[in-house]
Amino acid sequence: MAEKASQDITRRDFLRVIGGVSSAGLLYLLLRPKWEFSSVRPPGALPGGDFESFCIRCGKCLTACDQNAISLDDEGLPEINGLSGWCDFSMNCIEVCPSGALQPIDPETAVIGTAIIDEERCIAWNWPGCRLCYDRCLDLQQAISLDEEYRPYVDETLCTGCAACVVICPQSSHAGHRNKKYGKAIFIG
Repeated sequence: MAEKASQDITRRDFLRVIGGVSSAGLLYLLLRPKWEFSSVRPPGALPGGDFESFCIRCGKCLTACDQNAISLDDEGLPEINGLSGWCDFSMNCIEVCPSGALQPIDPETAVIGTAIIDEERCIAWNWPGCRLCYDRCLDLQQAISLDEEYRPYVDETLCTGCAACVVICPQSSHAGHRNKKYGKAIFIG
């Protein structure tokens, strides 16, 4: 019986082990690298903190967008993420903005971001066959080209950040992926 007693774990020892494991898990969550991408704002957005200060979060730009490109981020601010639509630079959002957070700009020269292809997640970079983002951009801005192995790449000088390529991307996210917020192999940054 003396041997069995020495192998039994006491309640105090059990709580110490549980506390240590919980602390290690919490420490990992606090110290792990965080992938954060700044939101892509609608055309004509005031720079930086000015937009956040002026925007009254009324949602009028969201309802005025014919392409459903605008959604609200976690703070209720408008963003274009390519999940629901792409920006056609109609400037309807600017016309209805009551606060001046969106200012008139020239739609011919407007740039709201740049497409970024995650080569690890992109189907065309890992298996032959997909060229949906290339075909979609070919119809619009011709900012995506194919290399000699038919893999897409972005010409940053031509990309306006419209997100049409993001909308059509068939690749979905998986747990732990750095871009799991939007879940695509291509995103606007």
